[in-house]
Amino acid sequence: ALIYTTLIYLSCLVLFPSSNASESKPLGMRPQPFSMQSSRSNRFGIRRQMKPNYALNGLSRSVNAFSTRIENEEFVGKYAPVAGKTAAWVRALELFEAMKNAGISPDTRTINDVMTICLRCGRKDEVKRMYSLMQDEKVEADSRTLSIMAGIYGKSKEWENALTVMVPDLILFTNIISACAKEGQWSHALDLLARMQDLNVTPTKISYNAAIHACCKGRQMKKGEKLVQEMKGNGIQPDVVTYTSLIAGHMWQKDIKGVIGAFKDMQRDGISPNGHTYSSVLTAFTRAGLWRSALDAYATLLEQRITASTMVHNMALTSHLKLGEWVAAVTAYTRMRNQRIDQDTTSHCLALEAYFGGGQSQQALRFMHQVLENEDKDEAKQRVFETAVRSCQRHGLWQEALGLVKESVAGGFSTQYIFNTAIAACAKTRQMQHAFDLYDLMKETKIKPTAATFNGLMASTAQSQAQRGWEVALEIERDMLSQSQNLDQVTYTGLITALGRAGRWQRAEKAYLRMIENGVQPNHVTYSAMISAWGNGNKWERAIDMFSKLENTTDVNEISYSCVISAMGKCGQWEKVLELYSQCDERLHSKLSLTTYNAVLSGLARNSRLDEAVDLVAKMHDRSRQIGAAIANKVGNYSIQHAASPNAVSYGALIEAADSRGNWEMCLSFYNEMREKGIRSTIGIANRLLRALFSQRRWSQAVHVFDKLTEDSVPMDRYKYSAVISACVRSKDSYLVSVKAHNLFRDMRKNNIVPRIVEFGAIIHACAKEKNLQRALLYFEEMANDQISPNQAIFTSLIKACAHDQEWEKALELFNEMENVAPEEVDLERRVLPYNALITTLTNCRQRHRAMKVFDEMKAKNIMPDKVTYDRLAQGFEVTGEWEVILRLIDDMHKSSDHEVSASALMYQRAISACQVKGKWEQALEFYETMIEKDLKPREATYLALYDACLNAKKPEVAAQFYNVLKQSTEDDIAVKRFEPDMNQIFDDGEDEAEFDDLYDPEPIEIDEFETEGTLGM
Repeated sequence: ALIYTTLIYLSCLVLFPSSNASESKPLGMRPQPFSMQSSRSNRFGIRRQMKPNYALNGLSRSVNAFSTRIENEEFVGKYAPVAGKTAAWVRALELFEAMKNAGISPDTRTINDVMTICLRCGRKDEVKRMYSLMQDEKVEADSRTLSIMAGIYGKSKEWENALTVMVPDLILFTNIISACAKEGQWSHALDLLARMQDLNVTPTKISYNAAIHACCKGRQMKKGEKLVQEMKGNGIQPDVVTYTSLIAGHMWQKDIKGVIGAFKDMQRDGISPNGHTYSSVLTAFTRAGLWRSALDAYATLLEQRITASTMVHNMALTSHLKLGEWVAAVTAYTRMRNQRIDQDTTSHCLALEAYFGGGQSQQALRFMHQVLENEDKDEAKQRVFETAVRSCQRHGLWQEALGLVKESVAGGFSTQYIFNTAIAACAKTRQMQHAFDLYDLMKETKIKPTAATFNGLMASTAQSQAQRGWEVALEIERDMLSQSQNLDQVTYTGLITALGRAGRWQRAEKAYLRMIENGVQPNHVTYSAMISAWGNGNKWERAIDMFSKLENTTDVNEISYSCVISAMGKCGQWEKVLELYSQCDERLHSKLSLTTYNAVLSGLARNSRLDEAVDLVAKMHDRSRQIGAAIANKVGNYSIQHAASPNAVSYGALIEAADSRGNWEMCLSFYNEMREKGIRSTIGIANRLLRALFSQRRWSQAVHVFDKLTEDSVPMDRYKYSAVISACVRSKDSYLVSVKAHNLFRDMRKNNIVPRIVEFGAIIHACAKEKNLQRALLYFEEMANDQISPNQAIFTSLIKACAHDQEWEKALELFNEMENVAPEEVDLERRVLPYNALITTLTNCRQRHRAMKVFDEMKAKNIMPDKVTYDRLAQGFEVTGEWEVILRLIDDMHKSSDHEVSASALMYQRAISACQVKGKWEQALEFYETMIEKDLKPREATYLALYDACLNAKKPEVAAQFYNVLKQSTEDDIAVKRFEPDMNQIFDDGEDEAEFDDLYDPEPIEIDEFETEGTLGM
């Protein structure tokens, strides 16, 4: 038996030899009880028991001596000591079996040695088998046997069996209690603690801490706190481990007050927190959304120079991101790197999101590539790409998202999540076509689309302004059904929204019915989308009916009220708007958000209810001040969202209401008030304000507002530039015509907006007004360089410009070029305009006979002259006194079939002036009598011409009559102080503006449909 026992024990020495022979212990030294803890101290302060040293002590020689006494020499050679754990436990078991076969009964010591070897080799099943054999053979178990089995049962989480074999050993009890704490087995931990006391084993601070941790992890905070009091009663003072466990327990229960209370108790007892403590505190604050409190605790940690885990630093980064503190997040990440704090993939992803959130997209992409170069695992690379795409989606960077998707496909890291998030980014920014391009790429890379993919595509059609977006939404529904994809609540809601925004309320209603038939339960967003669809279809009765059913079945929230209010506004039911607003205000106890107020303002603005809108905004200001004071004084259950101060959407509604009433002064007043309050203008406000000023022909004010909007960094598109340039040209301000219009034209180029023919037409017309032919020809040449073909309006303005520089030959050349180059661009309804310009230029250059020839050609081509044609032609003969020609022109006008071409007072005035030049006072009087007969009111210039004609003919009596008329006239009746034909004045301002409208009709500024902020969060 001694020989076999020694051989078995020698197998253990092969596994765990002594590192120093001089420190070897006697052969009879038994190993300590098994320890389940690691070699380092854990958070409970328990240290692993080191492996015992075993003495060789000449055992090799003893083995040789024992081997000679065994009959089977092969058996001894086979089981000679060899390296390796497998050989050790197999050898030990075979020796044990050989011992039994030799008729020698193993004793407790031998079985313990076999169990120790199997335990060290990780053969727990063999250990249990040996213990069962020991019980069957009725071999008495000693303390070592029970210690081994307690360790086995503790590690296998067989807590009941562990209690049956426990021995009075402090370390063993502490280790088992720690194992219970790790698994949250608080009841077994308390039973073990009680068993310790039954066996007269005094618990230590480590034992109590382990039991307290088990109770806290098992959500038994009262029992844990009771143990703390028991500790203190036994004279054991709690330490940092104790309070850290309590804080962690409150954190797991999401009891933020308990966390703060335990932390204060810890500080009151003079115990300094460690990194584990702050980890639990920050976790509790971040889970509760107390981001600022988490950052305060993190700042304290940094001040005290406490070493913390990477997770603690990551929670600080998360808190900065949640508060929108992008720069602070990047700074915190940089501090981690400078202080050589370990950074994991989560740290990199948080820093990446901070770069994107701070508007540093290029820096974010460079940082991402640096991280990818240092990452080896594909899973980590995929996570970095997913974070980058998600950040782009959150901040509306659809172009960057597209680039990241293509890069991930090229690198082999693309996933469904990356594609779905990028599609959502395109949907958010109304890039429907790019969303479908991603869908095609997704199919090319053989990544199966999910319901989230189709929901993103559906949302892109709902947000898109494309005219046929609703048809695309229906195609998505068919594709999903063909691919056996079930339409969920989000899909149907997106489909209804797309159809409703397109005004297809009947199809939206059918989609809603299909949703009900397929067993998909609508939510508040679905109902709101359907109400909005009926509102767009002017079916306010159906919208009210659904809202009433919704109100009777579920608790209506504020979003539902906002949608039905918006629908009533679109349908012109402003009384219903105010009624629903009152109901919502009463239901929510005056805790309305800005969304609802803006919906009401929009409804009032659509129906031109300016006074009611102004009163509501005043009420918003008053309530905002009251709620702000209540929040500051901590009175009432209010939040900052309830302090609904008017924002850009609110002022946009006011401007819309004032515009609908034609009150441009109030439009400017609202805009200036908004700027004074520091509210940034939006594109919608810019469009509405400019259109209001344009409709009232307030050109100078429009240009001034445009400059302010540019200062406020409001994006300006081609339409706004075109409209403002036209405003400059229409104005009577020489600075706007000759300087500002040209500056704006150059600004278009600087902003990478290529001018089109409309903008070239306006700027060339400005050159004509400022009498600058050479400048107009330079723009004309620039058009040719941009390969823009001139149209009739361009040539008309150029011909007008020739009149100032006496370039009548150039005017004829341009006219002929117009006839030859751009016949397809000729507008038949406006064909008379270039003829008028040419006749004006010729008469101004004293080429009246050539002008008459052009007039005859014009009539020969069946181009009907208008009033301007006759007036410009008569102006040329007026100076030379050829009244007979003017008389023929007047007769020709009377013969015209167009009633608008009848001879005006101005034509008769020109004929009288021509008679005055030739001294034909009798003929002048005849023209005057004809004017009176035709009920044409003579102007002062007419009386002046008659007075001069009679005076030159030495007819003072007749001249005195006209002098008395002039003397009695008032300023209100005087149109011209003194008639002196000015050949430089080609046309007056009123006629020029009307003619400009005929020549150049710039595209109107598009006014986006007023959308209530937050009404439909698709």
